[in-house]
Amino acid sequence: MFGYVVPHKPEMKIREYDIYKSVYCSLCRELEREFGLFAKFVVNYDFVFLYMLRSGLKNDCIELENGRCTVNPLKKQSLVRSNDDMKYAAACLLVLCRYKLSDDKSDEGFFKKILSQIALTALGRPIKKAEKLTGTLGEFIKVKMLQQKSVEKSGCKSLDLASDATAKCLERIFSDISHDKTEHRILSRLGYLVGRFVYIADAADDLADDIKKHRYNPLAESGNTDCEQTVKALKPEFNFIASEIADCYRLLEIKSYKPILDNIIYLGLPNTANRILIKKKGKKQ
Repeated sequence: MFGYVVPHKPEMKIREYDIYKSVYCSLCRELEREFGLFAKFVVNYDFVFLYMLRSGLKNDCIELENGRCTVNPLKKQSLVRSNDDMKYAAACLLVLCRYKLSDDKSDEGFFKKILSQIALTALGRPIKKAEKLTGTLGEFIKVKMLQQKSVEKSGCKSLDLASDATAKCLERIFSDISHDKTEHRILSRLGYLVGRFVYIADAADDLADDIKKHRYNPLAESGNTDCEQTVKALKPEFNFIASEIADCYRLLEIKSYKPILDNIIYLGLPNTANRILIKKKGKKQ
């Protein structure tokens, strides 16, 4: 479900990339500070994007401070000062993490099931705290993930239906970024599209492995095991979603982190799609 909303590094200026890394490290620190040591290990690039979008819609200055990483305490680095936007991104990440780990526990092999159960146990209290901080979000995601399970059990072949639960979860998370009526509507649609993009990218990326391990994947339900051809056929879909995401994004007035967010929207998402398409080239299962 995660790891597809990232910038296109070759096109980033060094200063912008340093800020991006600072936000990533700051989100990691926020997870540890608010939810405990184990929580930091679920830090995710997609939620760096969420934080930067939420913060970027405000006219706030980017406040940096010096800090040290728990993993590498000898190295000093710049970190974004803790704020409500960072806490929101960290809490949303943990709430979603419960269902990602639950999914791994039911779909993966023996050792991954054990590791997923250990992670769920270790993160039990932090996740409950995150659910309190995000109000009804946890219950909303729970309902959507149950719907997702129902779709998977039915062997659904439709990408629209299969991706809907993930898309609706991101729609809800993004819609809570702003209470302005116009921004709320735009962000809802943007979140839905990002969720759809992430789901389809994940399905395409994991197709060969899912076929091999007999896991549900809507792209495999037709019975076609030619992964290269199946993924290649997704190119128009990727292009259409990326284009609509860009159209929604242009309607927002971004006040900070704009060069990095522009990079993610206009270069990062297309680059992710191209990486997946190229990765499958010549690989027939």
